[in-house]
Amino acid sequence: MRGAVLFTPGDRPERFDKGWAASRGRLILDLEDAVAPERKAAARAAVAAWARGSGRRPLVRVNAIASPFFAEDRAALAGLALGGMVIPKVEHANDLDTVHANWPAVDLFPLIETPRGLEEAVAIGCAPGVRQLLLGALDLHADCGIAFPHPALVAHARLRLVLASRTSGIAAPVDSPHPSVAEPAAAADDARAAAALGFAAKLCIHPGQVDAVDEAFRPSPEELAWAREVLDAAGAGTGAVQVRGRMVDAPVIASARAILERAG
Repeated sequence: MRGAVLFTPGDRPERFDKGWAASRGRLILDLEDAVAPERKAAARAAVAAWARGSGRRPLVRVNAIASPFFAEDRAALAGLALGGMVIPKVEHANDLDTVHANWPAVDLFPLIETPRGLEEAVAIGCAPGVRQLLLGALDLHADCGIAFPHPALVAHARLRLVLASRTSGIAAPVDSPHPSVAEPAAAADDARAAAALGFAAKLCIHPGQVDAVDEAFRPSPEELAWAREVLDAAGAGTGAVQVRGRMVDAPVIASARAILERAG
């Protein structure tokens, strides 16, 4: 996942096509927090029907494995072609054993939402099937008894997931959603902060956030110009060179390539 990734409630099938279009296919159909307990059966049926009939491969956020709803999720989603499965409240690598056994070909996206999950993030990232780690900052704050958002806790959790992802050899992580749906600029500022720390994407809870968040993850024209200048200098084969007063060596070249990769 790169850029904006949109959550859509699983019990609102009239929004599925719109969500797919707005997110350019980066859509998570939610069976967990966005769906009331009495609506979960209807949500499962709607998600399964759309996944079968649309020819698309959405990601689906199931309910926590320890919850009483997970068994029903598992039965409803059996045999579907999914783009991935988002697993909430993951705290141990072996929490994912059942999921991977039932969907061995489906990429798994564990949500890290508790202190225990944060401590075990490297092991979770190494678990079979795991593609990216996702940060659930609101739940993490609540579990810690800290009012959201606390800058120190947000920065700590983000850095832990970036380092854990790199240590595990998986893709860079996905940031928690910004809770304000009325201020896309605030979501974009939050996304820029996450991107600066090495995140690849950010969860969104409203289509109005998508374009602003996507733009925040794109390199600026100045960054692109610098990256091209570095790679042009490095490719000239003239030995040690300087670009804008900075020595170009392997880490600098890697940074320049990463900027161009972010730009697509």
